[in-house]
Amino acid sequence: MITRIRFDVPTSPTTLARLPLAADVWFIFSTSPVAKGTVDLAIFSQALHHAVRPERALAAAHRMLKKSGRIVILDLLSHRFEKARELYADHWLGFSEVQLHELLEGAGFKNIDVRVVSREKQSPHFQTVFATGVK
Repeated sequence: MITRIRFDVPTSPTTLARLPLAADVWFIFSTSPVAKGTVDLAIFSQALHHAVRPERALAAAHRMLKKSGRIVILDLLSHRFEKARELYADHWLGFSEVQLHELLEGAGFKNIDVRVVSREKQSPHFQTVFATGVK
């Protein structure tokens, strides 16, 4: 059986009004009620760059995962499009491959793989990074 767990970031109406519809689902694991060691797969899809403390979100995901559970992150590669902070309420302007690897390693993940998988053809040419790890 597949169970979907949704975590919403409490935020002001002003911030919510600035978010695109695609940013409807945000994950915040740092205060999650999900029991330790009960989740097979944690997915962060274009969400980690909204976390104030991404290391806490990844550590909490690690706690929730079962032994040999997996994490998948799809996010932006680091960029310099500062307007993203205002337009999309981005806290981080993406992550480098090294940053993501270090964040995952710091949270206790093993068998980490991080790679760029896509690049937009139009400006600001956002690139998408894909990262995986195993508890």
